Amino acid sequence: MALNSNSILVSAGPFRSAGNRVRDALTRALLFLDVHGVSLEVNLVADAAMRIVNRDYHHADRATNVLSFPAEPSFPAPEARGRSLGEIFLAPRFIEKRGDDIVFFAVHGLLHLLGYTHNRKSDTMKMQRVERSVFKHLPYAPSHHRT
Repeated sequence: MALNSNSILVSAGPFRSAGNRVRDALTRALLFLDVHGVSLEVNLVADAAMRIVNRDYHHADRATNVLSFPAEPSFPAPEARGRSLGEIFLAPRFIEKRGDDIVFFAVHGLLHLLGYTHNRKSDTMKMQRVERSVFKHLPYAPSHHRT
């Protein structure tokens, strides 16, 4: 498959540099995971916006690092090329303040869109194995992370 068989739309606003790293990491992760013909949206947002999204959809009135919203199979996305995986929201300043790496949370959010969870210990272990495998194949590894 061609390198561009997936479509990743990144809305980065003032976080352009982080947005470029996120797009590159997700492109490489999808290729490594052998996922082709999909699209996803990534929104890099301020802490206040992340707090609103978290409050409105998860009833937690606080900012967080990453939120993933899988696409409903019946949701039409005519602008998307391929099957839509959904959306990832990242809060770059929130992540940076904690000494974490946005690339880790971008990949973590992607894995959620692909069906990985950390609901049970066995799910967490499986997701962490996949994360480690992905990062072994990226030209950079995240420095720190907390889920």
